[in-house]
Amino acid sequence: MLKLATPLALLATAGAALAHPGHDAAAAQGAAHWLTEWSHWIVLALAGLVMAELGRRAVRALLARRSRREDRA
Repeated sequence: MLKLATPLALLATAGAALAHPGHDAAAAQGAAHWLTEWSHWIVLALAGLVMAELGRRAVRALLARRSRREDRA
């Protein structure tokens, strides 16, 4: 569970940035709505950090698995 602490903490703090008025226009703007305000950039940055952390962990796991296979051979 400790391995998930960082990504979960980042995702938990992103909820506050989503809770602001003015999302009525989001339906018309689509994905461009995420680039119109700095508060949205925070959410995108946090999501990017979570994805980078998950990617880093996946790469490390693959490298460790490859290393174990080479040690057995």
